[in-house]
Amino acid sequence: MSNDKAVKREHRFASEVRASSTDAGKKLSGYAAVFNVPTVIGNQFNEILKPGCFDACLAEDPDVRALWNHSELTVLGRTTAGTLRLRTDAKGLFYEIDLPATQAANDLHLSVSRKDVTGSSFGFFAVKENWIAATKPGELPTREILAANIFDVSPCSFPAYAEGTTVDARSLMPAALRDAMNTSNEGSLIPSGGVVPFQKHAEKRDDLWDETDAVNGIVNWATEDSDDRSAGTKVNAAKMAQGFAYVANDGSKRSDYLLPHHRVVDGKLAHHFTGSLRALGKLAVGKSGVPENRCAEVRQHLLNEMEVFNDSSDSGELGTEIERSKARSRLAVAKATL
Repeated sequence: MSNDKAVKREHRFASEVRASSTDAGKKLSGYAAVFNVPTVIGNQFNEILKPGCFDACLAEDPDVRALWNHSELTVLGRTTAGTLRLRTDAKGLFYEIDLPATQAANDLHLSVSRKDVTGSSFGFFAVKENWIAATKPGELPTREILAANIFDVSPCSFPAYAEGTTVDARSLMPAALRDAMNTSNEGSLIPSGGVVPFQKHAEKRDDLWDETDAVNGIVNWATEDSDDRSAGTKVNAAKMAQGFAYVANDGSKRSDYLLPHHRVVDGKLAHHFTGSLRALGKLAVGKSGVPENRCAEVRQHLLNEMEVFNDSSDSGELGTEIERSKARSRLAVAKATL
């Protein structure tokens, strides 16, 4: 399935850069891209760089710059100057930089030698791609990069796309796939079932947990009035999923939504400590309904929910430091027993 969208500038990350020194000076080298390794982009799709995807670009001797953290203010090398060399092999896109005798380059060489900086990244324009739709609930579609033009390679301190937004990732997808994934539904990151990705919300509560009341609140929150009054109301399934840890099947029935652990407070989802703890307990004793091969992912989701109460940057409803300390102690006990 091809994609005819406007070409966009993109960056990706690969965890490898090395420092070396010769009589000719200091060098940096590493793999800026690795072939045939799926990477999840923005929790929206898998991406695979196919072998040969850079061949056409490299055959034209492109003008590619080596930058520090993709900053145009710190140019480390350039292909047209002979100070940056690019080649591909069975593993991926390899680069080697002859560093300039500048303070910034010397500092970077030292940081790489000390392993303070360990990653590389590359910037590219996708020229040809192939999209493969997901075939099972919970799966993501796959984007295969078949041809790409490179414009920079960069040693970098942080992954270039690890914190990429969902909106950025969605914008790369063909419209048909976006529609199939219900991405117009508020906050939805799952196609039609599976583990619900963790999302942090502003509200959090640690009061009495009533599961029935919580589920009813989530259903009401996710229920929308239809523009067609004759059609009545409908439940936004993707929005409803946010209150649960796992969605079975296609999410068409209320029983498909497993392990509720949120409450709705003033029209917003709130993290709930006891709700998350109860859900972890069900998961631990095998009474959750979650497939065994997805339990580890669901457990991590719920632990992330509880870690929110370990965050001292905002107090929410927890109030005092004493109350936050109690929450941290309960979290430690929960982790030790589940």
